[in-house]
Amino acid sequence: MREPRVGDGRPRRRRIAAALWLIAAALGWVLLAGVARVPSPGAARLTSVLFVVALPLTYCAILGAAIRASARPRQAVLPAAAVTLGFVLGLGLLELSAAAGLVDWDRVFVSLKRGPELYVPDPELGFRHPPNSRWSGRPRSDIPIASGLRASTSDRLTITYDSRGYRNATPLSRADIVLIGDSMVEGWHVSDDQIVSAFLQARLGRPVANLGVAGYGTAQELIVLTRDAVPLEPKDSPQPIVPSLHFTFT
Repeated sequence: MREPRVGDGRPRRRRIAAALWLIAAALGWVLLAGVARVPSPGAARLTSVLFVVALPLTYCAILGAAIRASARPRQAVLPAAAVTLGFVLGLGLLELSAAAGLVDWDRVFVSLKRGPELYVPDPELGFRHPPNSRWSGRPRSDIPIASGLRASTSDRLTITYDSRGYRNATPLSRADIVLIGDSMVEGWHVSDDQIVSAFLQARLGRPVANLGVAGYGTAQELIVLTRDAVPLEPKDSPQPIVPSLHFTFT
């Protein structure tokens, strides 16, 4: 094979071609980030589509850049194709095992988490706290976890979840008052005796159910209202009226 002559521009052209592949992928993600910042339902749907498209295109761009940067691009195609085929087959096997009901990957990932189990899958709500669980310790909030710091509180907390995965130390079949919300209602990172439902129950002398879950939004809270709050028959609303939501986008 003929050796490249001094001043041969092929290595430089290969580097430029590889850079163009990577620049194209980067521009795609810049476009995705720009669309994601637009506050509209259409932009939200487009963001999801662009994200699904951007992942395989980025993979192809990285492979294309590696092939173009190779001293022997034609010979580099075969290993790249083999890697891609192995990746597709492996992903296909994982999907088939889940579709056949042989493996529940949500449970697998939950079991691999360190520390107390905070959430388990729920078919309607997406996730919920593990039922009938109780643990004590010094949990770290989001900022210490992200920064690798110790827990910001020195107090030892006790956290109890009832049979439905809600923050009630005592099981309740009926309640005069029902609280629904997110982490503020649940009492994220405070002990059982410090949550708002415990204070209300002690002050009013009436049973109060806490159905707040950290991370829940309005769609999940509506499910909590109809599925779990109404059966408790709050005293002030013997026949609770469940609102219907209507969205109009222009």
